[in-house]
Amino acid sequence: MEPPSGPSRRGCVPWSRLLLAVSLLTYWPLPTTAQLTIEVVPPLAAEGSDVLLLAHNVTEKTLRYSWYRGERVETIQLIASYGVATNVTAKGSAHSGRETLYPNGTLLIQNITQKDTGSYTLLISKNDLQTERQTGDLHVHHPLARPSLQASNTTVAEHEGPVVLTCLTDETGVSIRWFFKGQSLLLTRGMTLSLYNSTLTIDPVSRKDNGDYQCEVSNRGNSSKSDPLRLHVKYKPTPESSSDLTAGAIVGIVIGAVAGVALIAALVYFLYIRGTRWSSHSDSSPEKLRRLLEKQERPEGNSAPCAVSIVYSPGDRTVATAVRLQVIRGLSNTDFHSPRLTWLQPPLRAQSVSPETRRASAFLEQKFSSQTERERQQTAGTMEPPSGPARRRCAPCNRVLLAASLLTFWTPPTTTQLSIETVPPLAAEGSNVLLLAHNVTEKTLRYSWYRGERVETIQLIASYGVATNLITNGPEHSGRETLYPNGTLLIQNITQKDTGSYTLLILKFDLETGQTGSLHVHHPVAQPSLQASNTTVAEHEGPVVLTCLTDETGVSIRWFFKGQSLLLTRGMTLSLDNSTLTIDPVSRKDTGDYQCEVSNRGNSSKSDPLRLHVKCKSFLEQKFSSQRGTQQTAGTMEPPSGPARRGCVPWNRLLLAVSLLTFWPLPTTAQLTIEVVPPLAAEGSNILLLAHNVTKNPLGCSWYRGERVENSQLIVSYRPDTNVTTKGPAHSGRETLYPNGTLLIQNVTQKDIGSYTLLITKFDLQTERQTGHLHVHPVLPTPVITSNNSKPWEHEDTVVLMCGPETQNTSYMWWINNQSLPNSTRLELSEDKRTLTVFNVTRKDTGPYVCEARNPVSVRRSDPFTLQVLYPVARPSLQASNTTVAEHEGPVVLTCLTNETGVSIRWFFKGQSLLLTRGMTLSLDNSTLTIDPVSRKDNGDYQCEVSNRGNSSKSDPLRLHVKYKPTPESSSDLSAGAIVGIVIGAVAGVALIAALVYFLYIRETRRATDQRDLTEHKSSDHNHSQGHSDSSPEKVNEVEYSSVNFNAQELKKKTTSASPSPTHTETIYSEVKKQ
Repeated sequence: MEPPSGPSRRGCVPWSRLLLAVSLLTYWPLPTTAQLTIEVVPPLAAEGSDVLLLAHNVTEKTLRYSWYRGERVETIQLIASYGVATNVTAKGSAHSGRETLYPNGTLLIQNITQKDTGSYTLLISKNDLQTERQTGDLHVHHPLARPSLQASNTTVAEHEGPVVLTCLTDETGVSIRWFFKGQSLLLTRGMTLSLYNSTLTIDPVSRKDNGDYQCEVSNRGNSSKSDPLRLHVKYKPTPESSSDLTAGAIVGIVIGAVAGVALIAALVYFLYIRGTRWSSHSDSSPEKLRRLLEKQERPEGNSAPCAVSIVYSPGDRTVATAVRLQVIRGLSNTDFHSPRLTWLQPPLRAQSVSPETRRASAFLEQKFSSQTERERQQTAGTMEPPSGPARRRCAPCNRVLLAASLLTFWTPPTTTQLSIETVPPLAAEGSNVLLLAHNVTEKTLRYSWYRGERVETIQLIASYGVATNLITNGPEHSGRETLYPNGTLLIQNITQKDTGSYTLLILKFDLETGQTGSLHVHHPVAQPSLQASNTTVAEHEGPVVLTCLTDETGVSIRWFFKGQSLLLTRGMTLSLDNSTLTIDPVSRKDTGDYQCEVSNRGNSSKSDPLRLHVKCKSFLEQKFSSQRGTQQTAGTMEPPSGPARRGCVPWNRLLLAVSLLTFWPLPTTAQLTIEVVPPLAAEGSNILLLAHNVTKNPLGCSWYRGERVENSQLIVSYRPDTNVTTKGPAHSGRETLYPNGTLLIQNVTQKDIGSYTLLITKFDLQTERQTGHLHVHPVLPTPVITSNNSKPWEHEDTVVLMCGPETQNTSYMWWINNQSLPNSTRLELSEDKRTLTVFNVTRKDTGPYVCEARNPVSVRRSDPFTLQVLYPVARPSLQASNTTVAEHEGPVVLTCLTNETGVSIRWFFKGQSLLLTRGMTLSLDNSTLTIDPVSRKDNGDYQCEVSNRGNSSKSDPLRLHVKYKPTPESSSDLSAGAIVGIVIGAVAGVALIAALVYFLYIRETRRATDQRDLTEHKSSDHNHSQGHSDSSPEKVNEVEYSSVNFNAQELKKKTTSASPSPTHTETIYSEVKKQ
């Protein structure tokens, strides 16, 4: 605020800061109360479904909720109203029996119809007597007719087609979805849908397409699914190349193949030898033969003249690799497009700075940068006066104004935490429960509800996709849950099994959030009955005793008179547990209907009304009647010397008036009373000490522990004029004092047992006090049955069953076979009924046994316990439909006959446990063995054995004789392939033997011929040397044979001896050449 001519300074001028502060204080938006709104869930409802009218932003200071049909608040349009203080719901003229009003103001309408379409108005009455109302509109859509499914063919062979499935419906403007085996259909290769999804075509058909198909038609508010239609796909057999060949055929073919190979080898060898020998005929020179034999004698290297080998080609491996690669490629391509594989991208984490803040920062940075650039180009333009001194680093005023404007109108984003509200918080078994989701963000992708506190797929109840508007039921969906588009979950007809935690997982665009809520279910309370000692009584007589009869435990009892909560008047007293109401004496004001109500924390039930008739008898009649009785016993009240009179003397009237004034009861104020609700409390529960008949506008009220009013025993006190509550030394942190004097004690324990005194201080400083007594009982654990012998023998052992653990003030009961114990000399209970003794047990005493432990606040039953009574098993007998049967005939049925029950049956064959073979089948209970057809291997002794858990008995053997049919041909059992193979093998073998015989015969023949020729040749040479010359032309043509003799030893030693020794020579080769 310095004047413009102030001295120079460094930094910005102070008045700019003040301007900024003024701007912030001027334009800062003050917090406003959120307006009451009505949300219809679902917004588009189908006829026959349930609809919620949710009330949002309801004030906490509420006296009453009232729902009206239409937009006008009129009594004739009232549906229902709920009083917060009294916890009483009143139904109006427009209530149809389908509406339920919850304590948070939400209205549930079940099984809606077209007539329910319209407006609904909620009127809220506040504590300051102000009212607030809001109207919501309900739209109901008619239900869709069930579509039908038609197929071009329901039975088709694999790889054939096409099969066309058509969804037939008369509805218009609907969408169609397809289902396969109860799940949403995932289109696979070969499946195509028509333009509007009304037709599904499968071409070609695969065995994977076998199953049930359904189509579903839906509009914005309803859906309907067709009946399943089953498509049967027949598989064509794909046998292997050798699958039809028997063992005999394979053996025959192998033998034939080996014989064929041997024959071919023999023929090759024969032809090779023959060809070699024929080639020798063209040149029989001894030198060539010598060279030939030398070459054959010394083979080169390790080469063999003939070799047969089977070469394995690695091509199969390449093919297998290629196929494997193709399979891998096909699998990868399929899996990439398979909807079963979901690529999950990790959720984006919320940044520490919100997007709005980042945008604002960018905006400011842009403004400041542009402003700085303009400052560099221009020297003028600042808001400083021309005569102002120079300044350093002073931001222009427009920057300050810009920042002030942004800060002035900037609303910091606040995120409210997701919360779950259970309505009602304490639910009765069989009722409906809402799990309301509050503070749900608008940027939501999916809602998912889970059973329990862990987010696991097996615990999923249902999920809802906001973008797709599809609800998917999970494994934990029981058919009673309904998920609404706002995340609210409705559970109908709840049971004890529904008790527990429920988790809501919300998937946002940037992150996931979750919240867990708990549901507590209480069993329904049976309707009590009311019994009166007398229903018709004269006035001023009595007593009249009204008793509320109920089998429930751990409940509180309230009394109603003429439909309203009963206010105790003079002459009325309640028993300790409120189960008995005594009226003595009876007044004419006591005439009317009485009811009693039993309730637990989540449910209540009221008895039928019982009317008490009070006959009115005037006081004068009573006086006169009593006066006449007195006159009859003591004479008249006239003095003995009195004159004669007509009627009564005047002083008698005066006496009557004095009597009226003397004995007339003056009106008195109702006495302060304390009611403990419930009268018998369970440990860990909450207790109310209700104060009745409290004086109006007291100065203060104080609760003390015990029966004495001492400051050290003060629990809490309350001053209505200052609305201040003061805690005392005896306050444990679990006590809450309400303005009407009622004291709430939460989570009571055994230490809370005792007396509690209420002290009321009036404005005239007079005090009034009353004491109530609190009884707390422990919650019993589940009992367990133990036995001294769990497997007794029949008629021999005695069994002692004990119900534990032992607890104080507990009664025990026993059941056998879900019935109370029968009167039997063999059953004996101990004095406290914890122990049950069964003498000489029989098989009828197996049970199951159940023991029940009961105290005033809890009842627990044990798990069933079953005795395993052991007894000897009678020997069974074996019966056969036929004991002698021909092979391949049948059937033969063997039956095990026994009178025992609860036994198992085993079969034996030839003294060993029976192994079922082809053609043998057993019945479901193993009592019957069927053999069809009969084989020669089935011939032998059969036995059956019956056994229980402690004994067994086996039947006598029964022999089954199987006659064999003659088999004239040895090959009768062989297939055609086996016969062909054996024939080929036999022929090949015969040919091979013939070839070998022929070869050996020829060889031996030629060897003998060569020996003979050699002898003749020697003699010829001798003659020739004596008288003939080699050059004679006449002798040239006389040579008919030649013989070549080699000395083997000389060849090996490479000697040149010309006259070999006759003893060391052998014929190597000889051949006769025909001229």
